[in-house]
Amino acid sequence: MSWHASTGIWIALGLLLLSATGLTWSNHAGAKIADIRSVLEWTSRPLETNLTATTAAGGSGHQHGSPDSTTSADVMSTGVGIDGVMDAARAQGLQVPLFITPPDEAGKAWTVAESKRDWPTRSDAITGDGATGSVVDRLDFADWPFMAKMANWTIDAHMGILFGLVNQLVLVALAVWISYVIFRGYLMWWQRRPTRRTGAGARFGRPAPRGGLRALSPWVLVLVIVSALAVGYFVPLFGVSLAVFLVVDTLLGLRRAGGRTARLSASLPETPANDKESETPADHKENIGA
Repeated sequence: MSWHASTGIWIALGLLLLSATGLTWSNHAGAKIADIRSVLEWTSRPLETNLTATTAAGGSGHQHGSPDSTTSADVMSTGVGIDGVMDAARAQGLQVPLFITPPDEAGKAWTVAESKRDWPTRSDAITGDGATGSVVDRLDFADWPFMAKMANWTIDAHMGILFGLVNQLVLVALAVWISYVIFRGYLMWWQRRPTRRTGAGARFGRPAPRGGLRALSPWVLVLVIVSALAVGYFVPLFGVSLAVFLVVDTLLGLRRAGGRTARLSASLPETPANDKESETPADHKENIGA
């Protein structure tokens, strides 16, 4: 039990990091986290991809070509093409590796973004006009809000990318310790399983006593309830599982309490009727005279 508790405390920070960053990929929690990040402005601003009429025409009276008048393959060579957009990005100081995204419709710009996700991170990006190679917009990673940077870094750390081999070794160690804590938890249950007879050996401690929540101070109890509701909101499957567990645990507690009451009543000797209640007034006088 000591090893189980101590190890859990030491790896708690890693568990919280993995849980918080892993939730961003889930269907339910990921969408809610994205909404909160948007409300709190913990995201980088979107790059401008719309081309003005002058920019789209390349500053002259004719169109150099657009995606809706060419095939998807022609987009790569129309105007300055992908090579010209690449040269414009390099002229802006962007370094490989790069993600280059062609426009998906007419009047839109190409997007070129750095994709160096290990430390130090490089995520500068530009949008460029495929007709002229001119830069439409630019967003540097240094200009991201701090929380947007933290979200990017923690997700990369979750994936083992941020610090390379060291990052991956830390994740392996964390996985081993998580497995160890789980194994210890099952082992403790097995050593005090309900079917084990007392004569088979010393029982491994007692289960946690009931009434733990009732023993908390009011403000701590409110904090626990609010935290559980918040986690249940972000992780609905966990919230449903927790609710089912609490209902089953409450029903078992009521059943156990009812059983104890019945056993206690059965063990008490029958109390004879009160003589004073059964005697008549005449008997009462005789008793006094006696």
